[in-house]
Amino acid sequence: MNTKLVQASLVSDSFFNSDGVAVADLSRQNFSIMPALVQTAVLALLSAGVPMRATATATAVAIAHQDGAKKITVDPTPRDIDNAQSVHVLAFTSHDELLLAESEGDFTVQEWDDIYETSKGICCHSAPAKEGMEMVLDDENVGGPDMRQFLRSAMASKVAADLHWK
Repeated sequence: MNTKLVQASLVSDSFFNSDGVAVADLSRQNFSIMPALVQTAVLALLSAGVPMRATATATAVAIAHQDGAKKITVDPTPRDIDNAQSVHVLAFTSHDELLLAESEGDFTVQEWDDIYETSKGICCHSAPAKEGMEMVLDDENVGGPDMRQFLRSAMASKVAADLHWK
């Protein structure tokens, strides 16, 4: 079997804090764009027709303590990241295996478990399909975005556009 490795470097050269001022220390702020960079790399490889054993989906999650209660924020804004106790980016393969775990800040083992389960739910579990008025009136986006469905719909749109000429 002939297996090849594809290595990609994903770079962002500037970032702004929640007040619109460019920041020099990008380490914490990069957490909010890491999932988009992972998704972009996967979609680029799929679009180019590179054979892959698995795809990947990623999400960013932040933990903040407000009034003594823990609050988990999915897809945190730069302001959420500034106010967070810890920030995490997790990516999972299409086989539900943990691919990437980047964390910064203070958190307990229980908080890590909560972050892992929340992130895995976003990256690995598809929401049930809804149609008609049920889809329009859906107010219960409790699990966050459905990243696998996003990946499927992006690729379906590409295939439809590529086959349109036929």
